[in-house]
Amino acid sequence: MARPNLSPNQYRPSRRARATIACFNLAGRIALRRFERRTRNAIKANRDTLVQILKLQRATEFGRVHRFDVTLESVDPVAAYQDITPLTRYADYSHYIDRIANGRQGVLTRDPVDILAGSAGTTAAGKRLPNTRRARRKFMFFVPLVQQGVIAREIHGGRSTQRGINLMSLYSPPVENNAHQPVMSANNAAMDSVRQQIPIMWSSPETVFGIGHQPTAYYLHALFGLINHHAPYIAAVFAPHLTSFFALIEKHRDQLILDIEYGSVSNHLALSAAERQSLEAALQPDPIRARELRTEFDKGFANIVPRIWPQMRYLATVTTGSFSIYMPRLRSLTGKTMPIYTPCHAASEAIIGINLRPDRNDYVLALGGAHFEFIPLAQSDEDRPATVDINELRIGQEYEVVLTNFAGLYRYRIEDIVRITGFLGTAPTFEFLCRRSAILNLVGEKTTEYHTAAAVTTCVEKWLGSNRYLRDYSVAARNINGLPNYAFYIELDADIRATDENTQGIAARLDQALCQANVYYWSNGRKAEALGPLRINFVEPGTFETLTRLRDELSRESVTSQLKTARVINRSEHMAILDAAVYLSTCGSESAP
Repeated sequence: MARPNLSPNQYRPSRRARATIACFNLAGRIALRRFERRTRNAIKANRDTLVQILKLQRATEFGRVHRFDVTLESVDPVAAYQDITPLTRYADYSHYIDRIANGRQGVLTRDPVDILAGSAGTTAAGKRLPNTRRARRKFMFFVPLVQQGVIAREIHGGRSTQRGINLMSLYSPPVENNAHQPVMSANNAAMDSVRQQIPIMWSSPETVFGIGHQPTAYYLHALFGLINHHAPYIAAVFAPHLTSFFALIEKHRDQLILDIEYGSVSNHLALSAAERQSLEAALQPDPIRARELRTEFDKGFANIVPRIWPQMRYLATVTTGSFSIYMPRLRSLTGKTMPIYTPCHAASEAIIGINLRPDRNDYVLALGGAHFEFIPLAQSDEDRPATVDINELRIGQEYEVVLTNFAGLYRYRIEDIVRITGFLGTAPTFEFLCRRSAILNLVGEKTTEYHTAAAVTTCVEKWLGSNRYLRDYSVAARNINGLPNYAFYIELDADIRATDENTQGIAARLDQALCQANVYYWSNGRKAEALGPLRINFVEPGTFETLTRLRDELSRESVTSQLKTARVINRSEHMAILDAAVYLSTCGSESAP
C-alpha cells in the first residue's frame, strides 16, 4: 500500500523505547543461550530443579507431612521423593487452596501466594491454583524471554522496534467475598508484570488490556491495531482468539473505519465514562489510514494481513493439537509464507515446553521451569501408575505429563498427553496430543481430540475442497437405543450452508476418517459393532462464540484469555446451547465403513 503522508496517529519510537526494545532482545538472547545449555544435560537440570523446590518448600505444611527433609538427605532424592510423595490431582489440593484463599500462608509454598491462577476448565469446572512471584519469574524466563530470543534469531524482522498487536489481557475479576487473593489466569498475571512497558511494546493503551469483556477488548485492539500501519506481529494465546479477532474486524469493518477516520470510539461499546475518555484521548482523526483500510477491505479478506500491515513479520499463537483446525483460516488471512509461530506449550501450572523452531510445531521440555516425570499412556488408567524419567522416554511413545512446580503442586498430573518426537541434546522434544479428560472411551477405543481434529479436517477437505471453511467443532458421547455413539457438532463458515443434498454420505465419510485416525475406534467400536451410527449436527454460524461467552459467564474465574473450545462436551448447559443451534442433522449407517 502506498503511503504518501504520515498518519497523525503514527508511532515513532523514542530513543528510550528503542533502548528498551534493544535490552529486551539482548535479555532474550541470553535466556535462550542459558536454556540451550540446560539441554546438554537434561537429567541433571531436571534433578537440580527438584532439589531446589524441595529445599525451598521443606518447611511448609505439605513439606513436613511428606518429609521433604528426609528426601533431601537421601542418596537419590528423586527416587526418595517419588517413594514418599504420591501422585496427585487437583482434588487432593482443594482443602489446601480453600485455606490459602482465606489468607493462610506457608501451606503449600514458602513464598507468599498472591494470586490464585484460574484454569479455564475446558472439560470441567474451572480450578484455582496457587501462584507466586517466583513461579511467575520462572514462567517469564520462557515467555517472553526465551521466546523473544527465538524470534530474534529465527524470524526476519523479529527485532523490530515498532509496537506489535497483543490480544492478551490484564483483567482480574473482583475478589470473591472473604477471599484474600485475586483469581486471574497465569498469562494475565505474567502480563501484569510488564504493565509499565505497554506503551512501548504494544499498540493498544493500557485501558484496553484491563477490559474483561472480550468482544469489547477485541474491538479496541482492532481499532488501535489497524491504526498501527507498521505493526510487525500479532500475538494471542490460542489460534481461535486470532480467528475471532479477524472475524470481528470483518463484521465491524465499517464502524472501525469511521472510528479511525474521526478519532472516535464507537457508541456501541459498553465502556465506563473514564474508560471512554481515556481511549478517546489516545486517538486523533486519521482519514488517510481510514481511506487505505477501506480500499483494502473492499478487495476482500484473502491475504488481508500483509495488505494492511506491510511490515507484519509473524503471528504468534498456539496452533498445535486440535488448534491445527484453525490454520487454514489463518493461512487464508496471511498468505502461505508468513511465519505462524507457536511459542510454547503451557498450562496454568507451568510452562511445559518451548518451541525453538518457528517452522515446526513441537517443543523442547521446559527444563528448569518445573520438575517433570512421565506416565506411559498405556499405564495411565492404573490406580498407582509408575512414572519414568527423561532418560527412559522413547521416541514415538505417548505419555501423560507429571510435574512438581515452584508454586506448591507436587507430582501433579496435569492430564496433558504428549508424544516424544526426538531429543535436542539430551532434552526430549514432544508434540502435544490432547488432554486426558478430552478422550472419548466408550468401548475402550480411546479417541482423543488429536484423532477427532484429524478426522474432521480430512472429512471437510474432501467434502468442500478445503478445510478453511471449518470454523469449529465439538463432539459428545450419546446413547441411542442402548448403543453408545458419537455426535459431532460442526460450525462452517457463514457463506457455506449444509443441506440435505450436499451432505449425502458425509457422516459415513467422517466415520471412515475416524477409523483411519484411530485404529481402536475401528477395531473396538465399529468393527465390533459396539458403537452406534455416528451423527453430525451442523450448527448456526456464531454458535461456538456463544458457547464461549456462556462458559465465561459461568466461570467464576473469568479467565477469558484462556478460554478455548471444549472438544468433548459433557455439561448439560453447553449441550443445550449446541442442540438449540442445530439446523441440519445427518446420521451414518449401522454397519462399519
